[in-house]
Amino acid sequence: MHCPDGISGSEYIELIAAVAIAISQKLDVKETFWVAEFLQAVSYQLFTLAAFKEAERARKKKKP
Repeated sequence: MHCPDGISGSEYIELIAAVAIAISQKLDVKETFWVAEFLQAVSYQLFTLAAFKEAERARKKKKP
């Protein structure tokens, strides 16, 4: 899973939230668990992306 080209991180979060809301309508326990796992994967990905971007900024800042 990755943030699609052409949209910002905040737009990606909005898209994921909208999908989660749409999916969560009338779910049973198993489906609710699936949505929670999906959102956890997205959250992990966003943390990884933020860490990568911060590392890139730090690397560029160190260049003379």
